[in-house]
Amino acid sequence: MTAPDHYPEHMLDPKPELQKLPVLLGFLVAFAATCVSVARILVVRQAPIRELVWAEDGLFPLCIRKAGMWECLSDPFAGYLLGVPRLLAGISAAVPLDSWGWTTNVVAGLTWGALAGIAAYWLLVAGIRLLPAVVIALLPVITPISGLEAVNSIGSVYNPLLFTATVALAMGYSGRMQTAIAAGLALLATVTIPIALMLIGVLGFSVARARITRRSGLVVLIATILGSAVQFAVILTAEVRRNTAFSGEAIGFWLNDLPTALLSVWPGLNFGSTTIFGIFTLPTVPWTGALVAVGLLVSGVALMLRKSEPLSVAGLLIVAGLAYSFIPTATGYASNRYFVLTVTSVLAAGVLLLDSALSEFRRWSFRAVIAVFAVAWIAAFPASTWRVVPAPPWQEVIDQAAAQCRADPMAPVRLTFSPGWPQDGVTELQPPTNQYAPCSALRLATKG
Repeated sequence: MTAPDHYPEHMLDPKPELQKLPVLLGFLVAFAATCVSVARILVVRQAPIRELVWAEDGLFPLCIRKAGMWECLSDPFAGYLLGVPRLLAGISAAVPLDSWGWTTNVVAGLTWGALAGIAAYWLLVAGIRLLPAVVIALLPVITPISGLEAVNSIGSVYNPLLFTATVALAMGYSGRMQTAIAAGLALLATVTIPIALMLIGVLGFSVARARITRRSGLVVLIATILGSAVQFAVILTAEVRRNTAFSGEAIGFWLNDLPTALLSVWPGLNFGSTTIFGIFTLPTVPWTGALVAVGLLVSGVALMLRKSEPLSVAGLLIVAGLAYSFIPTATGYASNRYFVLTVTSVLAAGVLLLDSALSEFRRWSFRAVIAVFAVAWIAAFPASTWRVVPAPPWQEVIDQAAAQCRADPMAPVRLTFSPGWPQDGVTELQPPTNQYAPCSALRLATKG
């Protein structure tokens, strides 16, 4: 496969042999991303990884154990369908309960890595140089903000999935294989998370710019509509509906959180009131978030309309990234995980802009900037202790469940996953996707 002719020559990799190996390089990036994703969990060393079963990564296999794959796959969770995490939960459900710590973390790492590999393959086929392509592909697993609660989590796999799908549609594609992959990404993204419907906007703009042919675009459009139809059928029939009403208060939360999320790109910077030398307190400027949002939006739209394809793609990534956190947050939901998409999309746009701006200088200029950020991000490489520390340790949960089954084999057992979730009286989950299971589904050794 050769690079598209709509990217300027100075943006293409000068080594033609690299352009012949996008699949091999994609596999190498996938392997590296998998290692990085798991390593961010391991380096904290608070407890063995076998003791860490994170939230939905344990809840979904538990549902499959007691109710079966189909019933759990079609059961709304928080009012919508998390398709890919539900499918991947089948792997964990098939292994013994005491192996769930290893299984969930390995499956998560492999999935995040595979999506990074696809992104790298796509960028290389598009003709982007090797280093910028690898950096963009790795962003979901290496950015500091992803270590808060998203990284190496099956339940948060929509972050790299939607990022990769957005990159693919924004860069454009040609040929049957790429069309099939793009359609698959769009279908999986839309059955996983409702905001993936916005991929239609990314697709439409790329078709308008002739980065995607109308015929290929139609195939991906059909896949996106089908996935969204399934997703919204689940949403509309859920007993507990998801909030879809925008509120001024929620929009205010998004405006306040946006600068904070973006400043996480440089570990240690904070947005908020500060105390100078422990004496004088400086308050925040209330409209900072609005200024940042408008500035990014205007810049993104202006770049989208540029003739230069890399600049146009960068603008499209900025606008899409803003939307991916704005819509779910403005309708009243916690923004932590959604801002991972905003930060990674803006950073990906920044890499494209940086590569374009420094392309006429010596090669070391781009590498120097990347090296500076790499060094800065070392301090934020470990995932947050909240994400990593087992609360409670998984073996403790299993032992308690086994003791309850010995005492009363007919009573339902309650399981708790890290981080102390679900919380009684706070997190209301409906069966079959809840924290309770009969002893027969757990298959625990209860003798002794």
